[in-house]
Amino acid sequence: MVRPVSADSRMPATKRLGGAILAGYPDVFAAPPFRSLFFVLLLCGTASGMSMSYVSVWAANTFGIGPQAVAMLFIASGMTGAIANPLLGLLSDRRGWRRQLIVGQLALMSLAYLGYTQATTYAVGVGLVAFSGLGVMGLAMAMVNDFVRALPETERRNVARILAVERTGWSIGIIIGPAGAAAIVTTAGGTLPVFVAAAAIQLVAGALVCTLRTGTATRRRATSVSTGAESARSSASIPTMALVQLVAALVLVMLPSQTRTMYLALFVTKVLGEPAGTVGPLFALNAVVAVLTMPYVGAAADRFGAHRVLYVGVLVGIVYCTLQTFAASYAQTLAIQTLIGFGIALWSTSALIYLQQLMPARAGTAGGLYIAVQQLAPVLSGLLLGPIAEALGIPSAFAATAALGVAALALFATAHRAVAVRPPPVTAKPPP
Repeated sequence: MVRPVSADSRMPATKRLGGAILAGYPDVFAAPPFRSLFFVLLLCGTASGMSMSYVSVWAANTFGIGPQAVAMLFIASGMTGAIANPLLGLLSDRRGWRRQLIVGQLALMSLAYLGYTQATTYAVGVGLVAFSGLGVMGLAMAMVNDFVRALPETERRNVARILAVERTGWSIGIIIGPAGAAAIVTTAGGTLPVFVAAAAIQLVAGALVCTLRTGTATRRRATSVSTGAESARSSASIPTMALVQLVAALVLVMLPSQTRTMYLALFVTKVLGEPAGTVGPLFALNAVVAVLTMPYVGAAADRFGAHRVLYVGVLVGIVYCTLQTFAASYAQTLAIQTLIGFGIALWSTSALIYLQQLMPARAGTAGGLYIAVQQLAPVLSGLLLGPIAEALGIPSAFAATAALGVAALALFATAHRAVAVRPPPVTAKPPP
Protein backbone atom coordinates (compact mmCIF):
# COMPACT_ATOMS: atom_id res chain seq x y z
CA MET A 1 0.00 0.00 0.00
CA VAL A 2 1.42 3.36 -1.06
CA ARG A 3 1.11 6.05 1.56
CA PRO A 4 0.14 9.51 0.30
CA VAL A 5 2.87 12.10 0.39
CA SER A 6 1.92 15.21 2.33
CA ALA A 7 2.68 18.69 1.09
CA ASP A 8 4.95 19.27 4.09
CA SER A 9 7.04 16.21 3.27
CA ARG A 10 7.64 17.51 -0.27
CA MET A 11 9.06 20.78 1.04
CA PRO A 12 12.83 21.25 1.13
CA ALA A 13 14.31 20.35 4.49
CA THR A 14 15.56 23.91 5.05
CA LYS A 15 12.09 25.34 4.45
CA ARG A 16 10.48 22.85 6.83
CA LEU A 17 13.12 23.67 9.46
CA GLY A 18 12.59 27.41 8.98
CA GLY A 19 8.83 27.02 9.32
CA ALA A 20 9.29 25.02 12.51
CA ILE A 21 11.59 27.65 14.02
CA LEU A 22 9.36 30.57 13.06
CA ALA A 23 6.25 28.64 14.14
CA GLY A 24 3.52 30.64 12.42
CA TYR A 25 5.22 33.93 11.62
CA PRO A 26 5.35 33.21 7.84
CA ASP A 27 1.58 32.65 7.82
CA VAL A 28 0.98 35.96 9.59
CA PHE A 29 3.36 38.15 7.60
CA ALA A 30 2.37 36.67 4.24
CA ALA A 31 -1.23 37.95 4.55
CA PRO A 32 -1.78 41.75 4.76
CA PRO A 33 -4.73 41.60 7.23
CA PHE A 34 -2.85 39.33 9.66
CA ARG A 35 0.31 41.41 9.28
CA SER A 36 -1.55 44.65 9.99
CA LEU A 37 -3.28 43.20 13.04
CA PHE A 38 0.05 41.94 14.36
CA PHE A 39 1.41 45.50 14.29
CA VAL A 40 -1.81 46.84 15.81
CA LEU A 41 -1.37 44.46 18.74
CA LEU A 42 2.33 45.31 18.94
CA LEU A 43 1.58 49.04 19.14
CA CYS A 44 -1.25 48.61 21.64
CA GLY A 45 0.89 46.34 23.82
CA THR A 46 3.69 48.90 23.72
CA ALA A 47 1.39 51.71 24.83
CA SER A 48 -0.06 49.53 27.58
CA GLY A 49 3.42 48.52 28.78
CA MET A 50 4.57 52.13 28.86
CA SER A 51 1.65 53.34 30.98
CA MET A 52 1.53 50.24 33.19
CA SER A 53 5.18 50.55 34.20
CA TYR A 54 4.86 54.11 35.50
CA VAL A 55 1.25 54.61 36.57
CA SER A 56 2.10 53.75 40.21
CA VAL A 57 4.96 56.26 40.30
CA TRP A 58 2.78 58.90 38.61
CA ALA A 59 -0.06 58.39 41.09
CA ALA A 60 2.18 58.40 44.16
CA ASN A 61 4.01 61.56 43.07
CA THR A 62 0.93 63.41 41.82
CA PHE A 63 -1.50 62.68 44.63
CA GLY A 64 0.88 61.86 47.51
CA ILE A 65 -0.75 58.49 48.17
CA GLY A 66 0.53 55.23 49.66
CA PRO A 67 0.58 51.61 48.42
CA GLN A 68 -3.01 50.83 49.44
CA ALA A 69 -4.41 53.78 47.50
CA VAL A 70 -2.26 52.84 44.50
CA ALA A 71 -3.66 49.30 44.66
CA MET A 72 -7.19 50.74 44.48
CA LEU A 73 -6.33 52.23 41.09
CA PHE A 74 -5.61 48.76 39.73
CA ILE A 75 -8.76 47.34 41.32
CA ALA A 76 -10.83 50.07 39.64
CA SER A 77 -9.19 49.30 36.31
CA GLY A 78 -9.74 45.57 36.74
CA MET A 79 -13.40 45.90 37.65
CA THR A 80 -14.04 48.22 34.70
CA GLY A 81 -12.41 45.77 32.32
CA ALA A 82 -14.17 42.75 33.77
CA ILE A 83 -17.57 44.37 33.20
CA ALA A 84 -17.05 46.35 30.00
CA ASN A 85 -15.00 43.99 27.83
CA PRO A 86 -17.50 41.08 27.71
CA LEU A 87 -20.28 43.56 26.94
CA LEU A 88 -18.26 45.15 24.13
CA GLY A 89 -17.42 41.71 22.77
CA LEU A 90 -21.08 40.70 22.79
CA LEU A 91 -22.02 43.96 21.06
CA SER A 92 -19.39 43.38 18.37
CA ASP A 93 -20.76 39.88 17.72
CA ARG A 94 -24.33 41.10 17.39
CA ARG A 95 -23.66 44.28 15.40
CA GLY A 96 -20.39 43.48 13.61
CA TRP A 97 -18.79 46.73 14.81
CA ARG A 98 -15.39 45.30 15.74
CA ARG A 99 -13.32 47.90 13.89
CA GLN A 100 -15.43 50.82 15.09
CA LEU A 101 -15.33 49.63 18.70
CA ILE A 102 -11.54 49.13 18.61
CA VAL A 103 -10.94 52.58 17.15
CA GLY A 104 -13.34 54.13 19.66
CA GLN A 105 -11.62 52.45 22.58
CA LEU A 106 -8.17 53.51 21.38
CA ALA A 107 -9.33 57.12 20.99
CA LEU A 108 -10.95 57.10 24.44
CA MET A 109 -7.87 55.60 26.09
CA SER A 110 -5.64 58.14 24.33
CA LEU A 111 -7.72 60.95 25.82
CA ALA A 112 -7.45 59.29 29.23
CA TYR A 113 -3.64 59.11 28.94
CA LEU A 114 -3.54 62.80 28.04
CA GLY A 115 -5.80 63.41 31.04
CA TYR A 116 -3.05 62.01 33.28
CA THR A 117 -1.01 65.12 32.52
CA GLN A 118 -3.81 67.39 33.83
CA ALA A 119 -5.15 65.41 36.81
CA THR A 120 -4.82 67.09 40.20
CA THR A 121 -7.11 65.03 42.46
CA TYR A 122 -7.10 61.35 43.39
CA ALA A 123 -10.77 60.88 42.41
CA VAL A 124 -10.02 62.08 38.87
CA GLY A 125 -6.99 59.79 38.79
CA VAL A 126 -9.12 56.76 39.68
CA GLY A 127 -11.55 57.63 36.89
CA LEU A 128 -8.77 58.01 34.33
CA VAL A 129 -6.95 54.80 35.28
CA ALA A 130 -10.25 52.92 35.12
CA PHE A 131 -10.27 53.47 31.34
CA SER A 132 -7.10 51.38 31.05
CA GLY A 133 -9.28 48.38 31.83
CA LEU A 134 -10.70 48.66 28.31
CA GLY A 135 -8.54 46.11 26.52
CA VAL A 136 -8.57 46.10 22.73
CA MET A 137 -6.64 42.84 22.52
CA GLY A 138 -9.80 40.75 22.80
CA LEU A 139 -11.57 42.50 19.93
CA ALA A 140 -8.38 42.60 17.84
CA MET A 141 -8.03 38.83 18.24
CA ALA A 142 -11.70 38.51 17.31
CA MET A 143 -10.88 40.33 14.06
CA VAL A 144 -8.08 37.82 13.47
CA ASN A 145 -10.63 35.06 13.94
CA ASP A 146 -12.97 36.78 11.45
CA PHE A 147 -10.29 36.83 8.79
CA VAL A 148 -9.38 33.19 9.47
CA ARG A 149 -12.99 32.06 9.15
CA ALA A 150 -13.42 34.11 5.98
CA LEU A 151 -10.72 32.06 4.24
CA PRO A 152 -11.73 29.11 2.07
CA GLU A 153 -11.63 25.81 3.97
CA THR A 154 -8.59 24.65 1.98
CA GLU A 155 -6.58 27.71 3.06
CA ARG A 156 -7.26 27.45 6.77
CA ARG A 157 -3.93 26.03 7.84
CA ASN A 158 -2.12 26.55 11.11
CA VAL A 159 -5.05 28.49 12.59
CA ALA A 160 -3.87 27.99 16.17
CA ARG A 161 -0.36 29.09 15.21
CA ILE A 162 -1.72 32.27 13.64
CA LEU A 163 -3.70 33.08 16.78
CA ALA A 164 -0.65 32.38 18.94
CA VAL A 165 1.64 34.61 16.87
CA GLU A 166 -0.87 37.45 16.90
CA ARG A 167 -1.12 37.13 20.69
CA THR A 168 2.70 37.25 20.82
CA GLY A 169 2.62 40.68 19.14
CA TRP A 170 0.95 42.13 22.23
CA SER A 171 3.52 40.47 24.51
CA ILE A 172 6.42 41.85 22.51
CA GLY A 173 4.90 45.29 22.98
CA ILE A 174 4.68 44.69 26.73
CA ILE A 175 8.47 44.18 26.69
CA ILE A 176 9.23 47.16 24.43
CA GLY A 177 6.88 49.53 26.28
CA PRO A 178 8.57 49.63 29.70
CA ALA A 179 12.01 49.92 28.09
CA GLY A 180 10.85 52.85 25.97
CA ALA A 181 9.16 54.45 28.96
CA ALA A 182 12.35 54.18 31.01
CA ALA A 183 14.28 55.92 28.23
CA ILE A 184 11.69 58.72 28.10
CA VAL A 185 11.73 59.22 31.88
CA THR A 186 15.54 59.28 31.91
CA THR A 187 15.65 61.83 29.10
CA ALA A 188 12.71 64.03 30.16
CA GLY A 189 13.20 63.75 33.91
CA GLY A 190 9.51 63.04 34.59
CA THR A 191 6.70 60.56 33.96
CA LEU A 192 4.15 62.75 32.15
CA PRO A 193 5.82 62.47 28.70
CA VAL A 194 5.41 58.70 28.96
CA PHE A 195 1.63 59.02 28.85
CA VAL A 196 1.76 61.50 25.97
CA ALA A 197 3.85 58.98 24.01
CA ALA A 198 1.42 56.16 24.91
CA ALA A 199 -1.51 58.27 23.68
CA ALA A 200 0.26 58.94 20.37
CA ILE A 201 1.03 55.25 19.88
CA GLN A 202 -2.62 54.37 20.51
CA LEU A 203 -3.70 56.82 17.82
CA VAL A 204 -1.25 55.31 15.33
CA ALA A 205 -2.70 51.86 16.09
CA GLY A 206 -6.22 53.24 15.57
CA ALA A 207 -5.24 54.66 12.18
CA LEU A 208 -3.85 51.27 11.19
CA VAL A 209 -7.10 49.57 12.20
CA CYS A 210 -9.00 52.00 9.96
CA THR A 211 -7.12 50.64 6.94
CA LEU A 212 -8.51 47.15 7.51
CA ARG A 213 -11.53 46.10 5.48
CA THR A 214 -13.84 44.00 7.60
CA GLY A 215 -17.41 44.03 8.88
CA THR A 216 -20.64 42.55 7.60
CA ALA A 217 -19.20 41.24 4.33
CA THR A 218 -16.43 39.41 6.12
CA ARG A 219 -18.81 38.10 8.76
CA ARG A 220 -21.24 36.89 6.08
CA ARG A 221 -18.49 35.01 4.27
CA ALA A 222 -17.17 33.60 7.52
CA THR A 223 -20.61 32.26 8.34
CA SER A 224 -20.96 30.71 4.91
CA VAL A 225 -17.80 28.64 5.28
CA SER A 226 -18.64 27.41 8.79
CA THR A 227 -19.08 23.69 9.09
CA GLY A 228 -22.33 22.17 10.26
CA ALA A 229 -20.70 20.90 13.44
CA GLU A 230 -19.37 24.36 14.23
CA SER A 231 -22.76 25.95 13.71
CA ALA A 232 -24.45 23.40 15.96
CA ARG A 233 -21.80 23.94 18.61
CA SER A 234 -22.29 27.70 18.50
CA SER A 235 -26.05 27.42 18.65
CA ALA A 236 -26.08 25.23 21.72
CA SER A 237 -26.27 27.43 24.76
CA ILE A 238 -23.54 27.22 27.37
CA PRO A 239 -25.00 26.73 30.87
CA THR A 240 -24.61 29.92 32.85
CA MET A 241 -23.18 28.19 35.91
CA ALA A 242 -20.67 26.31 33.78
CA LEU A 243 -19.55 29.57 32.17
CA VAL A 244 -19.16 31.21 35.59
CA GLN A 245 -17.10 28.22 36.76
CA LEU A 246 -14.97 28.42 33.64
CA VAL A 247 -14.22 32.12 34.11
CA ALA A 248 -13.40 31.55 37.80
CA ALA A 249 -11.11 28.66 36.88
CA LEU A 250 -9.27 30.71 34.25
CA VAL A 251 -8.78 33.55 36.76
CA LEU A 252 -7.12 31.07 39.12
CA VAL A 253 -5.10 29.60 36.25
CA MET A 254 -3.63 33.03 35.45
CA LEU A 255 -3.11 34.03 39.08
CA PRO A 256 0.58 32.91 39.32
CA SER A 257 1.62 35.55 36.78
CA GLN A 258 -0.24 38.23 38.73
CA THR A 259 1.33 37.08 41.99
CA ARG A 260 4.71 37.40 40.31
CA THR A 261 3.84 40.91 39.10
CA MET A 262 2.68 42.18 42.48
CA TYR A 263 5.01 40.40 44.90
CA LEU A 264 8.22 39.26 43.16
CA ALA A 265 9.91 42.67 43.51
CA LEU A 266 9.05 42.73 47.21
CA PHE A 267 10.31 39.15 47.62
CA VAL A 268 13.66 40.05 46.10
CA THR A 269 14.16 43.33 47.95
CA LYS A 270 12.48 42.59 51.30
CA VAL A 271 13.02 38.84 51.77
CA LEU A 272 16.30 38.28 49.95
CA GLY A 273 17.66 41.76 50.71
CA GLU A 274 18.80 42.43 47.15
CA PRO A 275 19.06 45.95 45.67
CA ALA A 276 16.16 47.25 43.56
CA GLY A 277 18.26 47.11 40.39
CA THR A 278 18.19 43.31 40.47
CA VAL A 279 14.42 43.21 39.90
CA GLY A 280 14.53 44.26 36.24
CA PRO A 281 16.45 41.24 34.91
CA LEU A 282 13.94 38.88 36.54
CA PHE A 283 10.98 40.36 34.66
CA ALA A 284 12.97 40.67 31.44
CA LEU A 285 13.94 36.99 31.58
CA ASN A 286 10.44 35.61 32.09
CA ALA A 287 9.04 37.96 29.44
CA VAL A 288 11.59 36.84 26.83
CA VAL A 289 10.91 33.18 27.60
CA ALA A 290 7.17 33.77 27.24
CA VAL A 291 7.51 35.55 23.90
CA LEU A 292 9.80 32.87 22.46
CA THR A 293 7.44 30.11 23.59
CA MET A 294 4.03 31.52 22.65
CA PRO A 295 3.99 30.62 18.92
CA TYR A 296 4.76 26.98 19.73
CA VAL A 297 1.88 26.86 22.21
CA GLY A 298 -0.47 27.39 19.27
CA ALA A 299 0.96 24.32 17.55
CA ALA A 300 0.63 22.31 20.77
CA ALA A 301 -2.98 23.43 21.23
CA ASP A 302 -3.74 22.45 17.64
CA ARG A 303 -2.23 19.01 18.10
CA PHE A 304 -3.16 18.06 21.66
CA GLY A 305 -6.11 20.34 22.42
CA ALA A 306 -6.12 23.75 24.11
CA HIS A 307 -7.65 22.34 27.30
CA ARG A 308 -4.74 19.89 27.73
CA VAL A 309 -2.23 22.70 27.28
CA LEU A 310 -4.11 24.63 29.96
CA TYR A 311 -3.79 21.70 32.35
CA VAL A 312 -0.02 21.72 31.81
CA GLY A 313 0.01 25.49 32.36
CA VAL A 314 -1.73 25.09 35.72
CA LEU A 315 0.83 22.51 36.82
CA VAL A 316 3.69 24.79 35.78
CA GLY A 317 2.16 27.63 37.81
CA ILE A 318 1.86 25.41 40.88
CA VAL A 319 5.49 24.31 40.60
CA TYR A 320 6.67 27.89 40.06
CA CYS A 321 4.87 29.28 43.11
CA THR A 322 6.01 26.38 45.28
CA LEU A 323 9.66 26.85 44.30
CA GLN A 324 9.45 30.63 44.69
CA THR A 325 8.03 30.23 48.18
CA PHE A 326 11.20 28.50 49.34
CA ALA A 327 13.77 30.30 47.13
CA ALA A 328 16.74 31.18 49.31
CA SER A 329 18.92 33.17 46.91
CA TYR A 330 18.79 35.53 43.96
CA ALA A 331 20.35 32.89 41.70
CA GLN A 332 17.56 30.45 42.52
CA THR A 333 14.92 33.12 41.92
CA LEU A 334 16.49 34.01 38.57
CA ALA A 335 16.40 30.39 37.42
CA ILE A 336 12.79 29.99 38.57
CA GLN A 337 11.68 32.89 36.35
CA THR A 338 12.23 30.79 33.23
CA LEU A 339 9.49 28.54 34.57
CA ILE A 340 6.92 31.31 35.00
CA GLY A 341 7.77 32.63 31.53
CA PHE A 342 6.96 29.21 30.12
CA GLY A 343 3.77 29.08 32.19
CA ILE A 344 2.59 32.52 31.01
CA ALA A 345 3.02 31.40 27.40
CA LEU A 346 1.04 28.23 28.07
CA TRP A 347 -2.04 29.65 29.75
CA SER A 348 -2.24 33.10 28.15
CA THR A 349 -2.21 31.64 24.64
CA SER A 350 -4.15 28.42 25.13
CA ALA A 351 -6.88 30.17 27.16
CA LEU A 352 -7.64 32.50 24.26
CA ILE A 353 -7.64 29.63 21.76
CA TYR A 354 -9.83 27.57 24.08
CA LEU A 355 -12.46 30.30 24.42
CA GLN A 356 -12.53 31.00 20.68
CA GLN A 357 -12.92 27.28 19.95
CA LEU A 358 -15.67 27.10 22.54
CA MET A 359 -17.58 29.94 20.86
CA PRO A 360 -16.43 29.85 17.23
CA ALA A 361 -19.20 32.12 15.92
CA ARG A 362 -18.89 34.56 18.85
CA ALA A 363 -15.24 35.53 18.76
CA GLY A 364 -15.95 38.98 20.19
CA THR A 365 -17.63 37.51 23.27
CA ALA A 366 -14.75 35.04 23.65
CA GLY A 367 -12.20 37.85 23.43
CA GLY A 368 -14.15 39.94 25.93
CA LEU A 369 -14.24 37.08 28.41
CA TYR A 370 -10.51 36.55 27.93
CA ILE A 371 -9.75 40.18 28.80
CA ALA A 372 -12.20 40.01 31.71
CA VAL A 373 -10.28 37.05 33.10
CA GLN A 374 -7.03 39.00 32.86
CA GLN A 375 -8.62 42.00 34.59
CA LEU A 376 -10.10 39.94 37.43
CA ALA A 377 -6.73 38.37 38.30
CA PRO A 378 -5.24 41.58 39.81
CA VAL A 379 -8.51 42.25 41.64
CA LEU A 380 -8.37 38.82 43.27
CA SER A 381 -4.67 39.18 43.97
CA GLY A 382 -5.13 42.55 45.64
CA LEU A 383 -8.17 41.60 47.72
CA LEU A 384 -7.17 38.06 48.73
CA LEU A 385 -3.40 37.76 48.60
CA GLY A 386 -2.69 41.28 49.86
CA PRO A 387 -3.94 40.60 53.40
CA ILE A 388 -2.18 37.20 53.43
CA ALA A 389 1.14 38.78 52.45
CA GLU A 390 0.63 41.55 55.01
CA ALA A 391 -0.10 39.14 57.87
CA LEU A 392 2.12 36.15 57.05
CA GLY A 393 4.89 37.56 54.85
CA ILE A 394 5.59 37.82 51.12
CA PRO A 395 6.45 34.10 50.62
CA SER A 396 2.98 33.19 51.87
CA ALA A 397 1.46 34.93 48.85
CA PHE A 398 3.25 32.47 46.55
CA ALA A 399 2.30 29.53 48.78
CA ALA A 400 -1.37 30.57 48.75
CA THR A 401 -1.26 30.89 44.96
CA ALA A 402 0.13 27.36 44.67
CA ALA A 403 -2.77 26.08 46.78
CA LEU A 404 -5.23 27.99 44.60
CA GLY A 405 -3.63 26.32 41.58
CA VAL A 406 -4.81 22.95 42.89
CA ALA A 407 -8.32 24.39 43.16
CA ALA A 408 -7.96 25.71 39.59
CA LEU A 409 -7.30 22.18 38.31
CA ALA A 410 -10.47 20.81 39.88
CA LEU A 411 -12.60 23.79 38.91
CA PHE A 412 -11.40 23.83 35.30
CA ALA A 413 -11.91 20.08 34.91
CA THR A 414 -15.49 20.42 36.15
CA ALA A 415 -16.22 23.42 33.94
CA HIS A 416 -14.63 21.83 30.87
CA ARG A 417 -16.79 18.74 31.16
CA ALA A 418 -19.88 20.93 31.34
CA VAL A 419 -19.08 23.17 28.36
CA ALA A 420 -17.28 20.68 26.12
CA VAL A 421 -20.09 18.11 26.05
CA ARG A 422 -23.29 19.97 25.22
CA PRO A 423 -26.54 18.70 23.75
CA PRO A 424 -27.33 19.74 20.17
CA PRO A 425 -29.87 22.53 19.71
CA VAL A 426 -33.47 21.42 19.95
CA THR A 427 -35.34 21.72 16.65
CA ALA A 428 -39.04 21.36 16.08
CA LYS A 429 -40.08 18.04 14.60
CA PRO A 430 -42.07 18.14 11.35
CA PRO A 431 -45.73 17.21 11.71
CA PRO A 432 -46.51 13.55 10.94
